Amino acid sequence: MRRKTIRKIKRVFNYKTLFTFLLIIIPAFLFIMTGYGLFSTRQNINGTAKIKNNTGKDEEDINDICHIEINWDIASSWSNNYIVDITLTNHSNDDIHTWVIKFPNVPNVEITSQHGTVTESNNHKYIHALDWNGKILLEESLTFQAQFTTSEDITNILNNIVITNCGRVTTDEDDEIGSGNAKLELLYGEVELDASLTLIAGGDWGGQVNRYTLTITNNTEFDIVEWRGIVYFGKKSTNPSQCTIYEATLTDKADTHFYFEDNGGNNTIKAGESLEMNLVIYTNDAKYFPQVTVAGLKAD
Repeated sequence: MRRKTIRKIKRVFNYKTLFTFLLIIIPAFLFIMTGYGLFSTRQNINGTAKIKNNTGKDEEDINDICHIEINWDIASSWSNNYIVDITLTNHSNDDIHTWVIKFPNVPNVEITSQHGTVTESNNHKYIHALDWNGKILLEESLTFQAQFTTSEDITNILNNIVITNCGRVTTDEDDEIGSGNAKLELLYGEVELDASLTLIAGGDWGGQVNRYTLTITNNTEFDIVEWRGIVYFGKKSTNPSQCTIYEATLTDKADTHFYFEDNGGNNTIKAGESLEMNLVIYTNDAKYFPQVTVAGLKAD
């Protein structure tokens, strides 16, 4: 009886059955233990730290929006000092109105430039455009110089430049602001500003002209470095070619509306502050109010 029992056990646990058993049990055990390890791992995020993405792309690199080609050339060098010409070429769908470039993970590099403002954050160095060299027209280039002092490989530093800001270019996720026919496409780097009209005099000059005060208020948390807008007056204008807004530059005018922007001297609107200007529309309606929408470019 005992021998029969032993033979039965051997038949059950022959080498083929045992191999199949192990083939199922061992992977299942490893899967369970791996899953436990993953779910039991604690990830701490302190302050403004972020979990690094797994794409290998710098989190601040937005060249998929900006489409700015970056080229460089070492103009001269001595000891550990390098004068570098950096060229930015605008291949986007719009003019660029500002730019910021980044040099990632360069703690042992000193950068100075008369053509940009240099800042530092978390071992990254940045060069920000100045007021006079921020704009790059479509398919045009801007070249500026910067001096680097470092014992590191300058080629490696320059090959890792990324673009982190290119205010006011078209993106694939644009928002429309305004209402009715006074709408603007809110472009990258822009925010909506509050615009209000006050009728000063209706129908003066023989009942042909309304005068308004246009107030642009920056109720955002950002300082504004440029602004633009649209005034839509429909068929209420009796002489659209003469409609104007003082203290602003008209960029396009039609029979029903005109686009305007800052004139350079009043481009900055601090957070919480306002600008006032005079608007004139030729109309027979002494109580008419046109539609106005304004957008502003955020400061870096």
